[in-house]
Amino acid sequence: MLTAFLKLDDHDIMGAVKVWCDHGDKTLARLTTDLVTRRNLRITLQNIPWSDNRIAELRKQVSDQLGIPLTEAARFVITGCVVNNAYDPTNDRIELLYKDGTLHDIAEASDNLGIAALSKPVEKYYLAWPRWMR
Repeated sequence: MLTAFLKLDDHDIMGAVKVWCDHGDKTLARLTTDLVTRRNLRITLQNIPWSDNRIAELRKQVSDQLGIPLTEAARFVITGCVVNNAYDPTNDRIELLYKDGTLHDIAEASDNLGIAALSKPVEKYYLAWPRWMR
């Protein structure tokens, strides 16, 4: 069984995905059809978490348009948080070698405040939903 699994490749997976496009399960069929036809999700970012009302509203629209339960509509409307550090001095140190032989972190050594600002994490909240929604 494990050896058969290890032989799987992208073509095998996409073959299965294409078969699922015609599956009787509406949710599976729509998700796989969107993947095959490259109908990506619309994604919007903001600085604060998305309201439960906005998420529920989008899920209700998906539920109504596809005729699926609200619980399954959650597979089409996704929310979460992403954190990005352009420069993390604890993991990605950039050090400058001074003429006296000492090393200094670029954020400490730079007169440019932008370098220090890059070391602070940026947190954004995303909301993704199908592009085909009206």
